Amino acid sequence: MRVLRAAGTDLGKNWNGYVSCDRKNEHDKAGCGAVLEVDEADLNLLYWEDAESQHYYLAVRCPECGKYNAVRGVPRSVHERILDSLNHGKSIFDGYTRGADAAGG
Repeated sequence: MRVLRAAGTDLGKNWNGYVSCDRKNEHDKAGCGAVLEVDEADLNLLYWEDAESQHYYLAVRCPECGKYNAVRGVPRSVHERILDSLNHGKSIFDGYTRGADAAGG
C-alpha cells in the first residue's frame, strides 16, 4: 500500500497519474498504446490557436513514440503552479490552428 496524500499536505505536491498513448483526434496522429505513469515534473504546457487567442493545456510526451498526450484530471493547484512558473513563451505549439473559416462553420 502507498499513501497518496498524507494528512495536512497539499494535494498537488504528491500528484501523479496515468496516461494512455492511444488517443487520436482530428489534428493528431494515433499513439503507440503505451501506458505512462506521470507526475508533475513530466508535464509540458502546450497550446493551440484559433482566430482570437491561444488555448493552453497540459500534456506529456510519450518516450516510446514522441507523441504529446493531453493530461486530464490534473489538480488545479498543480495546473496553477505550472502556469505561474512557466513563461508562456516557453510553451509548445501543438501544430493546430483553427482559422476563421473553421470557427464559423
